[in-house]
Amino acid sequence: MKKNTFRLNLFLIFFGLLILSCSDSIEPLDDTIGQNEEEVVNEENSADDANDGDNSDDGNGGDDTNNDSGDSNGNDGNDDSNSGDDTSNDDTSGDDSSNDGSTDATIVGNWRLVSATINDGQASTVFNGLPVSFPFTSTSQDENVDIIFQENPNVISGMGQYTNIIQFTIIGNDFSEETTFDSPLTDGNWEMGNNELTISGSSQANGTFEITELTSNTLILQTDFEQTVPVDDLELDATGVLVIELARN
Repeated sequence: MKKNTFRLNLFLIFFGLLILSCSDSIEPLDDTIGQNEEEVVNEENSADDANDGDNSDDGNGGDDTNNDSGDSNGNDGNDDSNSGDDTSNDDTSGDDSSNDGSTDATIVGNWRLVSATINDGQASTVFNGLPVSFPFTSTSQDENVDIIFQENPNVISGMGQYTNIIQFTIIGNDFSEETTFDSPLTDGNWEMGNNELTISGSSQANGTFEITELTSNTLILQTDFEQTVPVDDLELDATGVLVIELARN
């Protein structure tokens, strides 16, 4: 019995020593874990500081980019406004060129004949005992005609001659006739109004002409044409629109 009691006391002493040794070894382990946790936190803080530094650099870079783009946009705006000013100057020059219009043109002065033609010419005649109708053309060449309009009093005088050429085809037969005519506008009186020129008191060219164009250099007149025209052995009953173009001398 005494022997067993001795062994129990010895076991308790050994067990107590074991507990003391374990407690001493645990405290350094806690310290190590605490140090490791502090190192991890410090590393995370340093990483955050580094990120903050990078973010601040990026922000500055963003400001530089904005400034550059803003400056370039501003310059573009100035260039656009300058180009707009240039365009307005071009428009002004265009307005100046419009002063050459026909609103202030006058018919008074010396003119020369450029051409005398008949548009939409249609003729009819009797050919080999048969009535026929056909188109024809009438043009001018070798124009040597001067026409003068004077005012107070309003008188017109025309002098010179030109060659008139009539061409047409009847049942496969081609005809061409050249005839010399005096000025299409001869001596008489003239009046102008509502884009019309009226000539009276003339031996040949009485009538009303439509003024289709009147500028400082050009005068174009037209009137309905209806006349019997001799061509070879034929008598043509001709109609059309006579167009007279004059240029200022």
